[in-house]
Amino acid sequence: MPVELYLAKPDEGVKKLNELANERVKSGKSPTEIATWVEKLWEASEQCRLQMDEEKEYIFKFALLETLVKFRQSVAYKNNRKTHDGKAYMKRLVPALERTELLKQILDSRYSGFLEDKIRSESIKEENERKGREAQKALEERLSQKVDEIINKSPTGIQPKELVELVKDHGEKIYEAGGIMIFDIRSREAFNRNRIAFLPKWPHHPALVHVPIQNVAADQCIGPQLTKGSLKIPNNPFQFEHRHQCRLIILLSEKSSTTDLLLKQNPILNTFKALTEFDSPKQIAKERIRVLDGGLYEWRSLYNFMMSDPTEEVPKANFRESDILRSADEVNYDSVAEILEPKPKPKPTPKPQVQVQEIKPENLEPIIKTKSPSPITHIPDVLENNPDLKEKLDRLALLEAQEVKRRRTPLREAPAVPQVKSKEEEEIEKLRGQIAALEAKNRAHEVGDLRKKKASKPASKKPEKTASAKNTPPERPTAPKPLKNKEPAPESTKPVAQQQPRRDSTKEKVAKQVDLTLPDDIERKYDPNTNRFYYLNHKDKTTSWSPPNGAEIDMAVRPARKSIKQINDFELLMPVHGSIERGYTGLKNLGNTCYMNSIIQSLGSLAPLVEKFLTDKYRADINKKNFLGHKGLVAEHFAVVAKGLWHGGFKNFQPRMFKEALASCNPIFGNYKQQDAQELLIFLLDGLHEDLNKVKDRRYIEEKDADGRPDQLVADESWENHTRLNKSIIVDLFQGQFKATIKCLSCKFTSVKFDAFMFLSLPIPTSGKATLESCLNLFQQTEKLTGDDRWTCPKCKRARDAERTLRLWRMPTLLIIHLKRFKSDGRWKSKVSTNISYPTTGFDLKPQTLGKKKQPPYNLIAVTHHIGASTDSGHYVASCRRAKGWVKADDAEVTAISESKAISPTAYILFYSSKPYDSDPSGGVQF
Repeated sequence: MPVELYLAKPDEGVKKLNELANERVKSGKSPTEIATWVEKLWEASEQCRLQMDEEKEYIFKFALLETLVKFRQSVAYKNNRKTHDGKAYMKRLVPALERTELLKQILDSRYSGFLEDKIRSESIKEENERKGREAQKALEERLSQKVDEIINKSPTGIQPKELVELVKDHGEKIYEAGGIMIFDIRSREAFNRNRIAFLPKWPHHPALVHVPIQNVAADQCIGPQLTKGSLKIPNNPFQFEHRHQCRLIILLSEKSSTTDLLLKQNPILNTFKALTEFDSPKQIAKERIRVLDGGLYEWRSLYNFMMSDPTEEVPKANFRESDILRSADEVNYDSVAEILEPKPKPKPTPKPQVQVQEIKPENLEPIIKTKSPSPITHIPDVLENNPDLKEKLDRLALLEAQEVKRRRTPLREAPAVPQVKSKEEEEIEKLRGQIAALEAKNRAHEVGDLRKKKASKPASKKPEKTASAKNTPPERPTAPKPLKNKEPAPESTKPVAQQQPRRDSTKEKVAKQVDLTLPDDIERKYDPNTNRFYYLNHKDKTTSWSPPNGAEIDMAVRPARKSIKQINDFELLMPVHGSIERGYTGLKNLGNTCYMNSIIQSLGSLAPLVEKFLTDKYRADINKKNFLGHKGLVAEHFAVVAKGLWHGGFKNFQPRMFKEALASCNPIFGNYKQQDAQELLIFLLDGLHEDLNKVKDRRYIEEKDADGRPDQLVADESWENHTRLNKSIIVDLFQGQFKATIKCLSCKFTSVKFDAFMFLSLPIPTSGKATLESCLNLFQQTEKLTGDDRWTCPKCKRARDAERTLRLWRMPTLLIIHLKRFKSDGRWKSKVSTNISYPTTGFDLKPQTLGKKKQPPYNLIAVTHHIGASTDSGHYVASCRRAKGWVKADDAEVTAISESKAISPTAYILFYSSKPYDSDPSGGVQF
């Protein structure tokens, strides 16, 4: 291939080369000097000829011709022409002339073609630039529409995720429109201790302005002086003065909410009014101000890594300050709405005339003397007789709510209050006394009813009750409705609760005695359907209701309450209740746990796997004697979260117990740092497999080489040996088989073995676009093993360079494909963001499978996406197939999406199933 033209421009052509050649022509020299120079030019031109540098060759040969032509015109040549013509250097003239003419034609053609190509390329370049400008303009319009859509989603508030999206994806666009300014309305101490700090790699950060909360306190919010004095920012005057040009102003406090704009004398409302009503020289439009919903509290729970001090403890709950007033169940009185709600009147029944004075004080004392006010049982009757009490009750509820809010205020933020009773406290005590007196009066009538009923009971029944007291709990007497009080009731009023600890301790003693007397090969298990224990003999694989060796057990004693590892106690998930469609339940982010949530949602969409846990069939497979397992801990906790996902009555819940279970097995999942979702997936599937591995006797089986035997025979033998050690639902559903061929490049010895796999980890190109099929072909290409990866050849008995090829032999029912998007770059990992297109239906791998057992075409069930630059940062979400379409699971939010949005360049892990997705996984379970 000739060297590219570089010495002359297309429009200069050979003329420029002639000028360069004339610089190398020598004249007026002696014949000896001419001869030496001609030979040097000839050798240089021939060297260029070998290098296919046509321009330089032409220059040297043209210079040689010009030198000889001028020498022939000299006197020295004319005086002795015959002698000089016989010299070797003069014989270079003819071949140089012929080659120079040929080169001139070639170069002229190349220059003209190059000029045409240049004109054509410049035209194409201009066209591409024009299209690029148009595309950029269209993109900017779409981005502008997206920005407006995010900002205008709520007229008063903005979510933390929406703010991050604006800064991360639309920072430049926002900056051009004036930027974002954040008003942090907290104390100076809190602001200095910890505040929002966006990632340095994101350009155009919002301006952060501190507004001391004492400057916008209620007692200072008077007139137009607020902005002039209260909002003065001495540390950053330029940012504050820039507020009128900002595209968006965001107000936040520790637990700010849009409801703060509805509360009087609130710092958020005061700041909002200061900017929109009293600011000078002009007021700021209300449309440009938003409140960060959830405040810094919600921000830390989602983006703790974007704080100036990420080590500060991440909040464990997810509520806002404005929710405190609505948390009436945490206060020991009924809400005003429940108190004032009209209730149906009971049918009139004759009551005995009992005087209040007949009730002894010791009977009333446990009812009235509680640490906090008790709720009123018959409040409608009380209100009928005391109409003026309604207003007092409203006042009491409001005062109590304010008292709870004051008690919950941290000490460092609460203002100093002198230890003197206020008028409000005195009024509270007065109202409590009135209500308690009314309640005592009503309770007196109820106690009288009780005494009359007890007196009317026949005495013959008493011995029966005493005789059966051993095995039967004492009967609860007929009594009025229990109080809705979270304080423990006095022991005298709850005889059943008094005996409950003794019953529980009896259960535990019996269970311990049975477990201690069992042989090693007998395991005691619990049957939730019959609420009884049965015994499993691992030797002969038989079960029995009775224990071995005739041990006696009192089967009347019910089993003790099971631990979280064996119960479906959904309340431990701390769910947010709500009637939603099954499959639309989200998972709370506990602090950088989106990697875990996305994997749970993805695995939870695989019906063949999940139905095993929804129906509790997995419990029969738990192998607590497997030293590689976790005593069933991983399986039990996965079952709880799987049931929570498909419960249908939870909007979202917290998988905290699941995370703690994983952390107890692998400490790497115990912190709140971002982890690789692929690493969690490997650990989780391996943990489920070992917990549910039915093999009790694990004996190592040496893998033999093919040694010339048929592939099918060797593959079946290898799979049989594998399932002798590994037999679980994970193996049945997720594991396939490779054919691994390694060839020694020295002696040509070839080794063929068959290995099991749990998922396919496919390499992807570092640039451009690719399809899933091309990545699979790249995975099956022959790979050279050299350097540290050299193969120890059994024939050579030493490490040798080799070639290795992996081919698919047996495919699993559920196929997991991991796209290798992260590559090591020294101590860090960088992300490969190549767009990989992948099919959602009809992914047929039969042509790629060499073995006889082939799976039907696969359908895409779930995708785990990674949005970000590395495994240490970014965000994970999951796209999951449902019977009625696709959903996007973004932590606690699960929303319906189109199938096209499930195909994204951010795809990281793909979950395929060879079984048709006809219905959502439920197993017929009714929760």
